[in-house]
Amino acid sequence: MITIYHVYGRFIERYSKFKGFWGLALRGAFGVALRNITCKHEFDECKNCPEYKECVYARMFESSSLIKPSAKIAAVSGLEGVTNPYTLFPLYADGNKISFILSVFGEACDYENALIVAIMGAGIEGIGYDVSKATRRRFLIERIEKYTPLDGERHHVIFNTDVGYRFKDLPRTKNLLDAFEKEANIILDEKPSDILLFFKSPFRIAVNGIFTYRPSMEGIIMNLSRKYSMLCEYHDAGVPFTLSEARGIKMAARKVRLTYYVIGKRIRLRKVDMRGNIKNFGEFALQGAFTYSIPSDFWKSEHAETVIRLLLLGRYLHVGKLTTAGCGKYEIFTR
Repeated sequence: MITIYHVYGRFIERYSKFKGFWGLALRGAFGVALRNITCKHEFDECKNCPEYKECVYARMFESSSLIKPSAKIAAVSGLEGVTNPYTLFPLYADGNKISFILSVFGEACDYENALIVAIMGAGIEGIGYDVSKATRRRFLIERIEKYTPLDGERHHVIFNTDVGYRFKDLPRTKNLLDAFEKEANIILDEKPSDILLFFKSPFRIAVNGIFTYRPSMEGIIMNLSRKYSMLCEYHDAGVPFTLSEARGIKMAARKVRLTYYVIGKRIRLRKVDMRGNIKNFGEFALQGAFTYSIPSDFWKSEHAETVIRLLLLGRYLHVGKLTTAGCGKYEIFTR
């Protein structure tokens, strides 16, 4: 129920370097390309389209409770805030090379044909406007590798310029969290005294509705728990947590304490469209490293394994705001 695509490309010419984080530009290009190949009616608002519930683009980029009106969980009002079943993460755009990662969850794993074409289309669309050349930064895809955590992250080349696209079926689980069972068991056996989270991209995390740059483990886990349950309810990624399970997970995570942190400088993320319109997304921390102390009684909790699995999922699902554009990406270390 999780598939990761590692994409390698080459810019068609030398462009000026990006100023700051380019995940928003990447997401925009990918979204435009996906809509171009899947949209049948071109409504201004996807939610007004008769194809809304079945459209790959709408389900990927415009998730709302209208996808499944009978759902038992939703965000406030339900029409916004439903987790989209993908994340992008920009790796590098250096010289004439570009690389990024697309992770998809639940039903989105079945959309591969459309996703591969959209990845190609994102290069044709171009990412970010290069003022010096008065054009968008266009690129060609040279290679795409596919892998899953369940397969030990063994990379399989499914596209290159020599042979084109070749489908590769990889192991799946019915429940998204089951993909992390093996990794979680290793950590549970080791019972580390500390977990370190290193944020590799800008992050903005809300805990109880308040933005913080010192997130508690409880705050991170509840953010991921909510996202996971949304993916299950609306995008066939498994079974959502019950209220009782969610409470148990929260109480287990509350035992873990933030003991040390280092936060990078703060930046403001914004997006400028072709017409010069600016959309501000607020202040983000550029990077951060956090150490969480784990008491021995945490490992005795019946929900300890679920907490660890959620943390492992968060490496791909990300945490906080603008996660689909690559924000809130972290790696995990234990000691």
